[in-house]
Amino acid sequence: EEPLDIPDLGGPSFARKLLFPACALVLTACIAGIYFSGQLDGIINRFKGIDPVLVAQQREQAQGLIAEIEELNIQLHFSINQLNTRAELQRQTDEELKEAIAEDAAVDGAEEVSDDAVVLTNTPTQQWAIYTESQISSNPQYLQLALRFDDDKNDLLDDFKVAAALEDLQSVKTQVVYYSQCFDQLSVLGRQQLAVQLARHAWQQQKGSDLPIANAEALLEQQQQYIEDRSICDHLYLTPQALAYFHDATQQTLPLLALMEEVEQAKSRWQHYKKLYQLKDPAAVADAGKAEKSGLQAYQQGQIKESIESYVAVLNYFSAAKNAVAGEVAAFRARARKAGMKEPVIADVVDTLSDAEKAAIEAAERKRRNKRIAVQKYSGKLVSIKGGSFKMGDLSGAGDPDELPIHTVKIKKFTMVEHEATFDQWDLCHKEGRCSKPADDGWGRGKRPVIYISWQDVAAYIEWLNNKTGKDFRLPTEAEWEYVARAGKSTKYTWGDSINCKQARFDYYSDRCVKTNATDPVKTYKANAFGLYDIHGNVWEMTSDCWNANYKGAPDDGSRWESGDCSRRVLRGGSWKNTPFEILSANRNWSAIDYRFHSYGFRLAHDGWFDFVDAPK
Repeated sequence: EEPLDIPDLGGPSFARKLLFPACALVLTACIAGIYFSGQLDGIINRFKGIDPVLVAQQREQAQGLIAEIEELNIQLHFSINQLNTRAELQRQTDEELKEAIAEDAAVDGAEEVSDDAVVLTNTPTQQWAIYTESQISSNPQYLQLALRFDDDKNDLLDDFKVAAALEDLQSVKTQVVYYSQCFDQLSVLGRQQLAVQLARHAWQQQKGSDLPIANAEALLEQQQQYIEDRSICDHLYLTPQALAYFHDATQQTLPLLALMEEVEQAKSRWQHYKKLYQLKDPAAVADAGKAEKSGLQAYQQGQIKESIESYVAVLNYFSAAKNAVAGEVAAFRARARKAGMKEPVIADVVDTLSDAEKAAIEAAERKRRNKRIAVQKYSGKLVSIKGGSFKMGDLSGAGDPDELPIHTVKIKKFTMVEHEATFDQWDLCHKEGRCSKPADDGWGRGKRPVIYISWQDVAAYIEWLNNKTGKDFRLPTEAEWEYVARAGKSTKYTWGDSINCKQARFDYYSDRCVKTNATDPVKTYKANAFGLYDIHGNVWEMTSDCWNANYKGAPDDGSRWESGDCSRRVLRGGSWKNTPFEILSANRNWSAIDYRFHSYGFRLAHDGWFDFVDAPK
């Protein structure tokens, strides 16, 4: 066989020459791979060495953070699930509630029910759920936290990654806390948004210019952008500022609206006067009509000052009209007297009583007055409320489902204290050892409404009071409370459809009113048409009714609702902390019977009228 022809590569010396470059090339490739895989720092650290004690401490801290984050996540997810369940139940009952409203309208007369009453917008709970979904549940930044959390837990298995994992877990916890706080804040935003809707609706009802609310609308547009960017929790100040602008605009127009109402009354009085004395319109009445038209045009153009001047001129013209026909009125009266007709004026009462009869009347009056003073020393001044019927519930169409269905309630006459129970009154019970001494948060006692008392505490106080006075005081029923809050009206508040800072203590968390972290003394603001003070705001007022989630099956005679969840009782009227939406006449709340809070108080009521309490005029 012929030998193979193998070229001479130089023997062993040639292989040795190739070995070193090949090894260098492989080593370079390995180092590059390690570097780009992110493991180079770990290898370097391995050569440097680690402190096992420090790693153990860091891992223990990390495990503590993991437990805290998991607990926070469980609480947040549970709260979100509960919220979504409540919102879904409300959505499911919307159609049923609408049908109940329509049936109520058919029974009681559709013309008596506001068109807005059958239009249900999102409730605060539903709005809260919507915001939570967009800002938290479907927010990519929030969802990314779960991935980071899992990665950090895996990294804890590697001693050389423990420090970095610990640092990131601290960041994750901070973000979870942020979203938990955001969740709570979004509930306030939901209520504030509805308050904005009410404020905008109230403004639109005035049929004036939109110029005074331009700043408010600009802020709301900016807020909507933050909602779309999923960053609204960092900009929650916008809604209160917008409400403040609405408030300012309303404040500017309040004197004008009062003038407009006064003009309507002047027109009505003139028509009555004209018919009574068989008169014709003098020239001043035509001038009043022209001035009123000018005032309305100025108002619609946002010219408040010019509009006020025009409406003042209207009143002056009607005054001039009466002066112009004074001679005709005098002549008419003379003819009426001559013909033996009853003059259309109220005659003076002639006093025909003897001295003995006068003395007896005065003695009886002194007795009544002394009784009144003795009882009202403990109860406060009493106001008699005439009975009557009214529609109870969300007449504005902007409330919560628990304010539905709207239903007619008949109220019997009763007596109510004109103001909320005060520390002065409560402390009399405390001095006799029958009541605890509640805190006042450093705001002062005296004429401020008593706070930090529970429904059970109030029951004990009323028992003491009745033993002291020989009367039967009680808490008002929920129906009685809304009856006196409406005071014969169907408006959102006891005085009308808008609210300003001169009418009640409310809305602490916005800057619309003086930012006072406290209640006001009772009777700080004007009484309503029934003579009752602080119906809206200051403190939530307890009622005797058990809590029910809506008005299905509610008593229609004004009596106490004794079925439902009687471990909770109904609160009405809102407090110094609450938004305009939360202090509406129809708004409802509840409290556990043993719960005390710095915004909970009460007002006393009594069946019928006392022998020394005057009937309403």
